[in-house]
Amino acid sequence: MRLPSDTSAPDSCNLVDDLHLLRVRCSSDTTRNSDIPGATPDTSARYQRLLQSNEPPGAAELSYIHAVVSNTAARLGDLDGEISRLRNRLAQLEKEQTQLSGYHSQNAAIISPLRRMPPEILAQIFSWTLPRIDEMAGDVSDLQKSPWTVALEENCPLDSFALGNRLHSFLYMRGWDPAPQRNLFRFLAEHSACWEELSIRITRSISPPFNDLRGRLPSLRRLWVHWDARPGFNPEEIDCFTTASSLVEIEFDYTGSVAIGIPPSQLTCYRLRCPWEIHQSILEASPSLIEAKIDITEPFPEPARPTLEMQHLERLYVSDAKALEYLRTPRLAEIALEVTADSLDRLDSFILRSSCSPKRLCLTGAPLASPTETFLRKHSSVSSFALVISTREGAAVENEVLANSLAGHLAMLTVFTNAAVSQHLTEISFGCKVESMPIDYPLFLAMLKSRRRNTPCAFEYATSLSCFGPGPDSVTLAGLNALCRVG
Repeated sequence: MRLPSDTSAPDSCNLVDDLHLLRVRCSSDTTRNSDIPGATPDTSARYQRLLQSNEPPGAAELSYIHAVVSNTAARLGDLDGEISRLRNRLAQLEKEQTQLSGYHSQNAAIISPLRRMPPEILAQIFSWTLPRIDEMAGDVSDLQKSPWTVALEENCPLDSFALGNRLHSFLYMRGWDPAPQRNLFRFLAEHSACWEELSIRITRSISPPFNDLRGRLPSLRRLWVHWDARPGFNPEEIDCFTTASSLVEIEFDYTGSVAIGIPPSQLTCYRLRCPWEIHQSILEASPSLIEAKIDITEPFPEPARPTLEMQHLERLYVSDAKALEYLRTPRLAEIALEVTADSLDRLDSFILRSSCSPKRLCLTGAPLASPTETFLRKHSSVSSFALVISTREGAAVENEVLANSLAGHLAMLTVFTNAAVSQHLTEISFGCKVESMPIDYPLFLAMLKSRRRNTPCAFEYATSLSCFGPGPDSVTLAGLNALCRVG
């Protein structure tokens, strides 16, 4: 609304003189009563009375009122056109906003911490949030409304499923009674054609109908299978995955002798705990592998088989460095292994034989610092180093050995001169999975400060993670925070 130049309260005559304020306060930049033909004081007074009554206009007022109507109609037409233009522009902006918002959400989801959250933690979260069903009979018709928000409440090891098309939907089944689990599994299997990811624990009750999925998993891309650890459980042969034409990633927590059928030729990633013979058969039939976790449960057979050429393998974990003697990986970028007395010597020979230049090295166990130092001096392509202090299940390792391994590596990575080892490292990580062996945080801080002071050092990133024990004391924590602030 445009105000008159005179901001004092207008009287009735001034209102008539300005069509901006006729009665409905319409805005008009060009129309005033003085511009209307036949406008006189008498006409204006008569016009004012007509506005406030139901009297019909006389012949003398008609031409005046027709002119007012014509002028306001013209201005209304202008306003309608302007509003239409602004609405079209608003619609364009809202469409662009919707598209950009969706694109933003997709990219934000990629960097979401939830993508790095272990499935076990998500399982525990959902176990407290899903609706509870105290018991279930053979009829599963009630599940049609929400087939993936179900939990059975009894004290039993947790079984988890993931199903859906681009969805992560978790199902928890608790209870010793096998009938409800079989019934529920068969119901879920009706939706198996749209499964893209499946995480399941093979139990005594689930194992019998499991092979019913054969030929019904066309979209399955990722698979995690875990086994019931209770004694006496030996599942039958599982061959339902041999026809999963889209399957590219598998992880089996497997220690038994059950046969598993998989389509290895299309695999790009596999993680498996089993005897070496099974690993070897998968490696031989999987030329497209990019990542492999070779966790070996039995000693190697003798004599050794011919070397396996893994032309595309980039990330490799081996629980026994002897497996490296069977492999050649020219494109390897990341290597992790459990360390024994001769592991780094075997790794050195493997790298030379493969003609590769790994950029990341992760050691687990309790290795000595001296062989690690020798290896890092020789292989300057390694820019990221990680050490995880751990022990094999059932293995007895003295705390002093674990502590010496950690302290020795921290000292080795401390930079005192420009000629020090590990100048080329940009990332350093330490972890500890032993309950009685916390990380020496003051020594960790001293190592970081030394690398910060050494200007030729290319150091960029450091992490430490301990599953047990106290964290850093207040003084050490303040020092770590200070380094974070200065970058």
